[in-house]
Amino acid sequence: MLPDSLVIAAGRLGSLRKNGGAESAARLILSRISAPSPSPRDVLQSVIVLEAEGLLSFTKPSHHEITDRILRGGAFPESGRIPVDWKNPVEALRVIELAIVQAQSIAESFEAKGGFCVNIFSDSYPGKLRLMEKQRFSKSGKELSPEHDAPDVLFCMGERSLIVKSMLGITGSAYPSEEGRVSSYYIGRAAGRAGVPVLSLLSRGSPEAALTGALDAGGPVIAVLGSGLSSVPQGAMHDLAERILESGGLLVSEYLPGTSFAAFQLTAENRIIGTLPSALVITETPSGGEPFHAARRCAAAGVRLYAVSFRGEALRSRPVSAGNLELIRDMGASPLTSGTLPDLISFCRR
Repeated sequence: MLPDSLVIAAGRLGSLRKNGGAESAARLILSRISAPSPSPRDVLQSVIVLEAEGLLSFTKPSHHEITDRILRGGAFPESGRIPVDWKNPVEALRVIELAIVQAQSIAESFEAKGGFCVNIFSDSYPGKLRLMEKQRFSKSGKELSPEHDAPDVLFCMGERSLIVKSMLGITGSAYPSEEGRVSSYYIGRAAGRAGVPVLSLLSRGSPEAALTGALDAGGPVIAVLGSGLSSVPQGAMHDLAERILESGGLLVSEYLPGTSFAAFQLTAENRIIGTLPSALVITETPSGGEPFHAARRCAAAGVRLYAVSFRGEALRSRPVSAGNLELIRDMGASPLTSGTLPDLISFCRR
């Protein structure tokens, strides 16, 4: 099995020439390495081959880009402010060696704090997520966006076994109506009472209500973060994260420990929410809202998609929940009501 440190280092060093995806570059590099424990020179050799084939282009950061694009990923010493000449094998090897050493330090420091890493080459990596890397190209051969790529490394803290269990995903608007919030809480609580793990974003609104409902029922919870695991801001989400860990749940992030929260990172995590569970419930969303990012993943991942069907035309036609009708009408989502919820819970318990 390839070490976490090598996967972290390679993922932070390269970028695909066509789409700029560092994680995709890591897979290209590592797919060319046959040694069970590759050395920096093995990595460099693969890099040279890929560059020659025109598939890989290492970034050449300017003075102002070093900190953000190289130093933050552990690929360059703090004192280094000179752009790297990647065509120079000696210099490239030196930087790759530094990257691997510093990435090893990242992994060891994270594990010392009680966390664990699961890289894409590990047997414990969720199989459904690994399939995401095969979606980089459509059936017609058209290259897809980096959003379709699986995370190279998952940084986790909490109950390790939860990540491979059958689970129910629940998501919805960050600014739900009272009915939407109550629906999220009710569905999460029903799953928690049945012992079905609930997966959602660590985010305010509908996701927060769903996670809280499951926790109140004593059920297992998995929360996906839009930041590094050591960078949850103080406040409601920090308190919720602490409660999840205390209850035997699991926190998951694809971002390096210390990475600050950013809204676009949380948006990207919708691809995990739409791929990892057995079924996904969208409790409430406006037309084209954030939950649509997760819903679009379901068909390719074999995830059953549901949208809450509110009682009464007045509730169903409100702008805050207009997306629910679109999901049912245009994207094949099954309407979810209090009458169909027990069947959904039974499906996820299998």
